[in-house]
Formats: sequence, C-alpha cells, structure tokens
Amino acid sequence: MQVAITTATSSATTRLYNEDRIATIGLGLANSSVTMSGNSTVGEASANRAVNSVTLNTGTTQTASAGIANDQQSTAAVNANATTFANVTLAGGDALAPAAALANGGVTIAGNSTRALARGNTATNVLNVAADSDYGTSAGIGWQCPPASRKCPASP
Repeated sequence: MQVAITTATSSATTRLYNEDRIATIGLGLANSSVTMSGNSTVGEASANRAVNSVTLNTGTTQTASAGIANDQQSTAAVNANATTFANVTLAGGDALAPAAALANGGVTIAGNSTRALARGNTATNVLNVAADSDYGTSAGIGWQCPPASRKCPASP
C-alpha cells in the first residue's frame, strides 16, 4: 500500500538564447545562422507511482496461481510547472557603423517541447504466465469405448 499525504512539486525551466544578445557592437548574425531545435523541458510530479510485476512459470501440471494487488491512496497536493524561454536577440553595428544584424543569415526556433505533468496515483501492473500443456489426470466418466470400435455404445 502506498499513501501520500504531503506535497509533491516539480519545476523545470529551460532558457534558450543566443550570445549575440550581450554584444552591443558587431555584425550580429550577418552571414550566419542560429538554430534552437529539439529541446525538451519536462516537469513531472507524482504522489504515488508503482511498477508491479509477477512472472509465473508452472511445471507439467497447472496448479500454481498468482495475482497482483495494488492499493494507492493520496490526499497530497501535486504540482508541476515547466517553462521554456526561447529568445533570439539581434545586435549588430553601432551608431557610427550600423550593420544589418541578420543580413544573409537565418534564425530557426522549431521542434522544442514543454510539458508539465502532475498526477496523484499511477500504477503499471504486469502478470506473465508460462505453462506446459499437461492439465493433470482426467477424472474419467466410468466407461470407455472399445479402441477397435467405430461407434460408442450408448452410455451404460
């Protein structure tokens, strides 16, 4: 049994920026490019999380048994935050020699993801069974058809 009664909190922050933001003079990104792509920010909080697994391998008769029980209780406050800041600042030139900060250049901000997940209870339960084909001895019905006969007589 899992019990959660306090607080679960997660916070994640990603900051994407180009260093040109700190330059006050220069050519900026002229004849260059900057790409901010494929970044992932995840904030995840869980009060209770369980992964339960049972593997049952039986012999020649199937007499074994198994089961999985999962009990979770939560009165916890669960909070998750995720934030991504993606900024491109173009500087270039100065008052005496202005320059086009992005002349013949390019900026790409794409394929980034931000996710916040807060959950109280979660469980993954797996029960695997591997068994042979013998189901034990049959109780029988008290009579059998003769092996050589093509028809069984009516029951005695």
